[in-house]
Amino acid sequence: MKVLVTCFDAFGGETINSAQKAVDLLPSRVRFTRIITAQIPTKYDASVEIIKRLLEVHSPDVLLMVGQAAGRTQPELERIGINWDSASTADNGGDIHLNQKICEDGPDGLFTTLPVEKLAAACRENGLPCNISYSAGTFVCNHVLYSILYYVGENHLPLKVGFLHLPATMEQALTKKYPFMEPQTAAAVIKLLVSTLTNQE
Repeated sequence: MKVLVTCFDAFGGETINSAQKAVDLLPSRVRFTRIITAQIPTKYDASVEIIKRLLEVHSPDVLLMVGQAAGRTQPELERIGINWDSASTADNGGDIHLNQKICEDGPDGLFTTLPVEKLAAACRENGLPCNISYSAGTFVCNHVLYSILYYVGENHLPLKVGFLHLPATMEQALTKKYPFMEPQTAAAVIKLLVSTLTNQE
């Protein structure tokens, strides 16, 4: 089994991204599962195209995209991506998407194909925090979640797709009074998610 785990670079004036910090700590294997990691840019269109190329190169069984959501208190698995971009913050290419569809002929929302209830429960049973979210926002994280779910569905790819949002790091939280989580704990959550998926195969 192969799992591709992606993370974003820093954005919004930050010098680090909590998702990148956690993904950098992942091992290359968990049990019999190979973990492939990749950083993608916080850019609407470029991020999607790079993920598509990574899928072609690696042919993973699972794609887990990981992003930062400063202000959240614990890791959260996203249930749904919505067909809508609307953020006043520019991406790292300077693009601003306000009140526009991601895919003109796509449905309003697409659900993750990961068993999020089982994954979140497995984390809690092992003493790690994890919850389920029903909003991935309307910035680049939601954009890639919806875009890749649409792409996988249209092309009938045998691939499970999901998205995990992580809180800020302590370094980021000190100046903005966010809730925070150390990268080591966040990485442990990702490893357990991968291990749980492996056990279901």
